[in-house]
Amino acid sequence: IGTIEGAGVDKDLYDIVRWPTPDGAAAPTGVAASYLAINAKTKNKAGALAFYDTYLSAAGQELRLSEGGNAVPSITGADEIVLADGYPAHAQTMLDMRDAG
Repeated sequence: IGTIEGAGVDKDLYDIVRWPTPDGAAAPTGVAASYLAINAKTKNKAGALAFYDTYLSAAGQELRLSEGGNAVPSITGADEIVLADGYPAHAQTMLDMRDAG
């Protein structure tokens, strides 16, 4: 969303729809994911794990996703941040797809 706004694109041209299925029923969907890793040779494993703890917590995800975030929270408790400003109009659809698998 931040990329769309930053590019000067009319943000009303962007929305979210459920993947179509032959029978029209909701089905498990692919939702893009990103991954984090800790280098096996890190000198500060405790620090890396502490970062994960904070970054992936509800509070960390809310901070990361507020004001133009570009992802869907991976845990319960941070969904409201995606829905708060009512944009895109069907943001709940992305949460529903995540929950369906």
